[in-house]
Amino acid sequence: TDANGRFELLHVAAGRQTVSASASGHPEAEKTVSVPEDGDVEGVELRLAAGGAIAGTVSDTRGGDRLASSMVFAGSEGSGGMGGPAGMAEVDSTGRYRIDGLGEGTYRVAVFQLPTSGGGGPSVSAPQQAAVTIGETTTVDFQLGGGTAVHGRVLQAGAAVPGARVELSAVEGPFSGRVSTVADGEGSYRLDGVVPGGYVARIDRSSQRVDIPDVEDLELDLEVPSGAISGRVLDAATGAPVADARIVALRADEADPGAESHPWARAGTGRSGSDGTFEVRGLSPGRYRLGAMARGYGPS
Repeated sequence: TDANGRFELLHVAAGRQTVSASASGHPEAEKTVSVPEDGDVEGVELRLAAGGAIAGTVSDTRGGDRLASSMVFAGSEGSGGMGGPAGMAEVDSTGRYRIDGLGEGTYRVAVFQLPTSGGGGPSVSAPQQAAVTIGETTTVDFQLGGGTAVHGRVLQAGAAVPGARVELSAVEGPFSGRVSTVADGEGSYRLDGVVPGGYVARIDRSSQRVDIPDVEDLELDLEVPSGAISGRVLDAATGAPVADARIVALRADEADPGAESHPWARAGTGRSGSDGTFEVRGLSPGRYRLGAMARGYGPS
C-alpha cells in the first residue's frame, strides 16, 4: 500500500478471489470479491483491527548459549499440537520476547531452541495456553531446564548403537514438547529438562512409547528392535517395479482398534530401490499395516 493505504493488484484471474492484507501489529484481514472477465473491481476496502499481543520472559537454568538460539511461537488453539501458526518472535539477550498482531482468541505458546554448541539437538518446550484480547498484552513466562534428566544407552541385540539420533516427542503432538540428541560413539545419550509424561521415543527410523516419571534423574536404556519387513512395490496395472516409494509400517493391534491413530503407531519407514524392493527395519514383534506412497500414484 502507499502512504494513503491505497493498493492495486494487476493481472488477477476472473472469478471469485480472496484479497487479504496484513501489517505489523495487526491481525490479517481478508475479503472475497468477484472479478469479471472484462473489467476492474474498485473500492475494495480492508480494515485492519488493532491486534493483541503475547509477551514475557524466557529463562533457562542450563545456561550456555540456549537463549541466543531461542524463538517463541504462538499457534491458534487446536487438537493434538500447536494448531495453525499465528506469530513468532526471537528471544533477546535479556530473555524477553513479544509477539504482536494477534487476533482475539486462545493460543498455545511454546519455546523452540536450535541445537547448541554443547551438542544438544533442537527442542520444543511444553506449550502454555494464553487468552488474547484485542488491544491488550497477555504475559506468558517460561522457566526451562527443570524436569527430568534422562540418560542411558541405545542398544540393539545387546550391542551399542553409536551415533543413533534419539528424540522424545510428547504424546499430545509434535509441538507439545520435544527434545532430541545424538548418541556418542558408545551409544550413550543424555536429554535434560524432560517434562514428566508420556512420550514417543524415536531412535532413527523406529519408535516406541515410553513414560517419564516425575523424578530428578532417570536411567533409561533404549532397545532398538531388530525385526524387519521386506517386499516389493509394484505398479498395479503393469506389474513393473516402483522406485523411491515411501513405505510406512503402522502398528495394528487387534485388541485396540484405534491403535493406528496413536502418535506412536508409526513403527518404521523405508524406501523402495530401483527394482521396487524395500525393507523396514527396527520393528518389534507384532502385527503391522503397511502403506506405500509414490509420486504419480494414489496411496496404497
